[in-house]
Amino acid sequence: MKMDFHKAFKPDLRLLIGSLVTTTGTYVLTALHHAYGAWLYKTPWRLHILFHGLIILLITGAFLFLYEWLKKKVFLFLYLVTAGLFFGGLIGLYEGLYNHLLKNILYFGGLSPTSMRWFYPASLYELPNDWLFEITGALQAFIGALQLYYTVKLFRDINLASPPKSIISFNNRHQETDHAAE
Repeated sequence: MKMDFHKAFKPDLRLLIGSLVTTTGTYVLTALHHAYGAWLYKTPWRLHILFHGLIILLITGAFLFLYEWLKKKVFLFLYLVTAGLFFGGLIGLYEGLYNHLLKNILYFGGLSPTSMRWFYPASLYELPNDWLFEITGALQAFIGALQLYYTVKLFRDINLASPPKSIISFNNRHQETDHAAE
């Protein structure tokens, strides 16, 4: 069986679009959330994510462009790692899940103020006092989870589609031996 390497390196377009849309969506939601938080709480340091996040989004886009242009799997891999770690992991899991969703569950679940401040120090965190800020913050957990879903599925898709060279060479030798025996 001959391996069509160009086809093997071509990811599922639905997964690729899903990953790209949720990666971009995570950035847009996070940028809006942090811009609103900077204005609401008079904390301009929150604006850092607008610039740093945009740079990382552009880098992930460059990796996809390089993958399409050069057809090198390493660029698709770099896209997946960068997008998954930053947008899915840091923003989705840490910022969305821990900083907002869990904080709201603990706060409205009645955790003592002392315990809340142990988990969420006043120098970095606001306790829930603005519904729009908290909802947009918690939504980051959901879009980040969706981003991770697409990224992991895409990673599995491209890795299953192209087995390591050692397996290919073993299969080729095995097929040659079978033909010689016939």
